Amino acid sequence: MIPQLTSDNENKSKEEEEEVPTTDADATKRKSNAAPVIGLSKAWGEKMCHTTIYNGGKIAMCRGQGTKNLYGYNEMDMEETKTPFMVAICGGDLAIIDATRGIKARTIRAGVTTSAQEEVALETNNDTMDDDMLDIDAIVCFCLSYNDCDLITASRNTTLRQYDLTGRPNVSYKNDNGKGPAIVQRVYGTKTHDSPIKCMEFHKSGAFFASGSVDGTAKVWDH
Repeated sequence: MIPQLTSDNENKSKEEEEEVPTTDADATKRKSNAAPVIGLSKAWGEKMCHTTIYNGGKIAMCRGQGTKNLYGYNEMDMEETKTPFMVAICGGDLAIIDATRGIKARTIRAGVTTSAQEEVALETNNDTMDDDMLDIDAIVCFCLSYNDCDLITASRNTTLRQYDLTGRPNVSYKNDNGKGPAIVQRVYGTKTHDSPIKCMEFHKSGAFFASGSVDGTAKVWDH
């Protein structure tokens, strides 16, 4: 059998005959199946930021259900929900970390910060101080009682302070909204050791705690 040969013009005409005309409905269907075009906003605002929450040293985890009003007093929260938390030294302060979300909720000395700019300003002030202008109230050590409520801090000048972490209005935190610094419940003295305090720990009974300094001295305090 001799094969039939066709010219290019004949092939082109056959392809044109086989093409199916496109209707408006087909075009609309193809557009609906196409990937959507995402338009990015040109204006951005800060919704949440991750800042420094730990500078090294001791970390304490609550042993119970946690504390109330970690982000401030909320009159609408009738159930008084408790939030598990962690405590860690952070830039001369103590960070209270929301253990369920993994973010810093507040600090003992500064309270609840609202933006990254505030966090950077606080950290910069601590980092740029000269030796003659060191923050003598900077927290260098702490201990958390077994009831998750009583917190004792030791500052650079060896002052011991007690705080209440229950979250009770007008007891735990300053300001009407509860977003201010923690309220000092008790001061154990402004010169508790001759050398910087290195370690602290509560007894399981919660009746007393011990502090130790770099010179090897240990002291026990009634709580």
